[in-house]
Amino acid sequence: MFGKVWSWAGKKRKTNKNIGVQKYHIEMELKKLIADFEYWKKQEYEILEISARLHHRLVHIHPFNNGNGRWARLIVNLFLKDQFDSYLDFPEDEIILISETRKVYIQALQEADKLNYNPLINFHKRYISNFTY
Repeated sequence: MFGKVWSWAGKKRKTNKNIGVQKYHIEMELKKLIADFEYWKKQEYEILEISARLHHRLVHIHPFNNGNGRWARLIVNLFLKDQFDSYLDFPEDEIILISETRKVYIQALQEADKLNYNPLINFHKRYISNFTY
């Protein structure tokens, strides 16, 4: 996951990109996400819906210049491992390369942009490990 990491990795981006929120909205959007995440847990959303919503919003905010998808997948796995002793065994090699899996992944994220989380939930279901739902 973290094989080829640049020295600037992990630092908040300082420029706007063609994806993600405006640079000056990053901190505010992350704070809103934390509040929404707590709300989803209290409302007893289905586990995989929470993981899909969290995954999407982390990618959507896009706080770094690179590695936002990897970071989002890591955070989702930390949540699933902590709360439910489960994780998503994402095919990282297929996601970062041009592949059918990457195409499905990107389309699922684009559908989540339109508040249709079902494709991303289904993507999570394909890679869930050690979980009963």
